[in-house]
Amino acid sequence: MRADHPLRDIPHRLSLALADLCRQGTIGAVLGLAVPGRAPLLLAAGHADIARTQAVTPGYQFCIGSQSKSFTAVTALSLIKAGLLDLDRPVADYAADLRHGGEVTMRQLLTHQSGLGNGHALLTPPKRLPDREVGFDELETLSLADGRHFAAGERFEYNNYGYALAAHVMARATGTPYESLLRDRVLAPLGLNQTRLGRRRADLPPGLMASGWYRPDPTLDFADMADGGDLFWAGSSGAMVSDLGDLLHWYQCLRDGSAGGIGLADCLATQVADPHQGMRTAYALGLECRMFGGIPCWGHGGRVLGYLSAGFVEPESGITLALLTNLAETGVADLTATMMLIQSVASLALHAGLDMVE
Repeated sequence: MRADHPLRDIPHRLSLALADLCRQGTIGAVLGLAVPGRAPLLLAAGHADIARTQAVTPGYQFCIGSQSKSFTAVTALSLIKAGLLDLDRPVADYAADLRHGGEVTMRQLLTHQSGLGNGHALLTPPKRLPDREVGFDELETLSLADGRHFAAGERFEYNNYGYALAAHVMARATGTPYESLLRDRVLAPLGLNQTRLGRRRADLPPGLMASGWYRPDPTLDFADMADGGDLFWAGSSGAMVSDLGDLLHWYQCLRDGSAGGIGLADCLATQVADPHQGMRTAYALGLECRMFGGIPCWGHGGRVLGYLSAGFVEPESGITLALLTNLAETGVADLTATMMLIQSVASLALHAGLDMVE
C-alpha cells in the first residue's frame, strides 16, 4: 500500500468504520480514542434523531447502560476505603430493612456472585416498559418473586438487581442518597460534568442528548428513550448518561489510580471467570474483561433501550477508547450483529491506538 494511501490515515480509517456501523444498525455513533502523550481523537457519524435530520457530534451525551456499574463499584470502594463499608460483611449489617439478600456481601454483589433473583429481568425487553417510576422496594419484590438462583459465592451470573441492592446498601450505610454519594465522591472530584445518573434534565440546553428509540411491538410508535423517567428502574446498574470526553477521562483515571484514590488494582483485586465466554471473559469489581483482537482490556459494555456502548482501557499502554451509539430498537430485535460490529470497531480503534504509541 502506498505511503500516501488514505487508508493509512487512522482518523479516516476509523471514520469509515463508524459510517459502516451507521449503515448497518445504528442511527448515530461517536468514537473517542485516547493515546498517552497525544490529543484525544474524537469522531462521529450518523444522526442524533430517528428522522436523521440532526447530525450527531462528539459533544453529544448518550445513555451508557451497564458502564454505570464501573461508577457504582468505585463509589462503593471509596466508602470501603473510608471505613464506612466492608466488602465481606453481610449487607444486612448496613441495611436491616432488607427482605431479600441480607446475607450476601458487597463483594458478591459487585462481582455478580450473589445468586439472588433478578427483578430487572422482569422489566426488560421484549416486555413493555413500566409506565411509572419503579423504586427499590418494587425491585426487591420482583427479585423475591424470581427466587434465589444459587448459593451466594457459588458462581458468576450477571445480575442487575445486585447493583441496585449495592446502591441501596451504600445509602443505608451512610444515610446519604446514592445519587449524592456518586456525585460527591466520584463525579465532582474528577470534573465529570457531563456524566450523571438519569437522563434529560430541565436545566440542560436542548439538543445535547442523542436520542435512542424503542418500540415494544408494531402496534405502538417508537418512544424517545432520551426523554422522561422510563428507565429510573435501571438506576445504579444502567441509568447513567455521559459523553466521550468524560468517559475517556474516567477510564484514564481508573488506570492511573486517581478515581477518588481508587484504580484498576483495587477493582481487579477480585476477579471471576464468566463461564459463558462470550464477549466477556472475566469480571472484577464493576469491570469486565474483553478481548479486542487478542488484547485483554478492562472496562464495560453498555446496553439499555435504544443505546449500545463500550468503554475500555488497555492497562499496559494506557490506551482508552469509548464508543457510544443510539439506535431504533424493537421489542423483538436481535442486537447481536450490531454488538459484534461495535466490538469490531473498538478492536480496530485499539489497534490503531497501538500504532500511534510512541
